[in-house]
Amino acid sequence: MTTLRFRSTVALLLVVAVRPATAQTDVKDGADHPLVGRFAGAIIRAYEAKDFDGYTVGLGRLSYRGNVNTFEWAKAEKIEGKVTRVTYLAPAAASPLAIVRSYEDALKQAGFEVLFSAADQTIGYRYDSWYYRAYPDPTQRRQNLLGAKSAQYLVTKLRRSQGDVYAIVYVALGGLFAKNSPTIQLDVIEIKALAAGLVTASRMADEIARTGRVALYTLYFDTDRAEVKPESEPTFKEIATLLRARPALKLYIVGHTDNMGALAYNVDLSQRRAEAVVKRLIAAHGGDAVQIRSAGVGPLAPVTTNETEDGRATNRRVELVAQ
Repeated sequence: MTTLRFRSTVALLLVVAVRPATAQTDVKDGADHPLVGRFAGAIIRAYEAKDFDGYTVGLGRLSYRGNVNTFEWAKAEKIEGKVTRVTYLAPAAASPLAIVRSYEDALKQAGFEVLFSAADQTIGYRYDSWYYRAYPDPTQRRQNLLGAKSAQYLVTKLRRSQGDVYAIVYVALGGLFAKNSPTIQLDVIEIKALAAGLVTASRMADEIARTGRVALYTLYFDTDRAEVKPESEPTFKEIATLLRARPALKLYIVGHTDNMGALAYNVDLSQRRAEAVVKRLIAAHGGDAVQIRSAGVGPLAPVTTNETEDGRATNRRVELVAQ
């Protein structure tokens, strides 16, 4: 795919082609995402890329529950894949609305569809605080988001056979370190499955602590069967290690399928597979029935498209989910 080009709608503020990164002003190791360019004159203040991570896409109003000190989206989608976060400072003369419209035009021209957009109070309560809490920044370079105002929020999605791409743009004026300049937070998530391979007990613990779940692709079953295959044994050992190391941890063992076949059949198959995993953990690895419960949801919680074989393989999985 070619790099996005921004349409010139505001004199001197937008350029036709995305300009190259400015080494003298961009943060060290910062870079534009190859699929989404930068607003003309903006500089990179913070940059982070993770080959695989979880991400919550807000698709409705954000609210804050003060009695339990938590944020809650009216509608949201949890996705995972390669996550790139780029924080830009835009020229002071550019308004948040002009910037987000520029991104929207360019993304649409590149085939992205708009899933959700909002501005100011219609976004909800303190998106800046939610974001900083959800995705902590040890460098503190993203603190520009805190205290920002005149906010614009845009969620877009590109559907493609090799994995969908989400581009989320948040633009706001001011903030802790940029009183007169808009801050642009661009997050690009390229959907993909965690590379096949053994997930260790330590990694399981880290993923569960961070996202509340971990997907496993090394528990093997024959097509339309619920018996766990012998080559799954290394993964069972890692799950057992996790449970022994954390006796207070309680998990749902959740089976997932693709969407091939009838819904009721797939839900039943996923339930039987989850039950088989629980039984094996208890019978062969000393698992505690108090710690683990089975559930099956069939094709109801895909992480990517079911239109391709790669996508269907990604959706066929067993997840450990914190109770």
